[in-house]
Amino acid sequence: MLRLDDMGTAECSAGMFDMINVDKREIESILKQNPDSSGLTYEDLHKIMFHTSRMLLVTRGLDATSEDQIFSLFGKHFIQTELIDIKFLPLVDAAKNKNESYLVANKEAVIEVSEAIRELYKTMDDSLRFKVKAEAKQPQVSETSEVKTAVAIIEKDFRGVGCPMNFVKTKLVLETMTTGQQLSILLDDGAPIQNVPNSVKLEGHKVLSQNQSGEGHWTVLIEKG
Repeated sequence: MLRLDDMGTAECSAGMFDMINVDKREIESILKQNPDSSGLTYEDLHKIMFHTSRMLLVTRGLDATSEDQIFSLFGKHFIQTELIDIKFLPLVDAAKNKNESYLVANKEAVIEVSEAIRELYKTMDDSLRFKVKAEAKQPQVSETSEVKTAVAIIEKDFRGVGCPMNFVKTKLVLETMTTGQQLSILLDDGAPIQNVPNSVKLEGHKVLSQNQSGEGHWTVLIEKG
């Protein structure tokens, strides 16, 4: 299983897309080798479900460490939220429980959900949002509450979080903020401090300061652009 710490010191935003494309390529490779769905084995189907379920978890700042977590997080954050059709939930449960007979009996549905996640990816914008009806259900923030939150600096501790997940988590917080509002994040020395501030700047935000503590970690102050 590819882990976040296997991504090395690649620039964070690029690393996020690298992770996504690892799963995307695996899905497409299996399907290319089996143009006729009848030739797909249980192992093929389980791999497709695994990579389908993991492919976009990074866009929600989720780092799963086991197959069970991957399937559970996919069901919770993509199917139960209706980013992906709820009809696929039994399929995810079958993959999680290694229900061979169910997956083999529903080969076309496995292909369909893999196509759905790849189509969803195509709709993702720079804010890591997807163009689906479910997004429209999110409540609007009132002008009054925006004014209140803008006066406070938001603080987040991302020590122990590797690239690109630390950047994704930072980006997701920034997307909830108003222009001019400030975010203070804690980052580890090494790749995190080398990559995250640069990635934030490329997103159009300002890095106001970077200070290293006596313990070695860094405090980075960001202003939303």
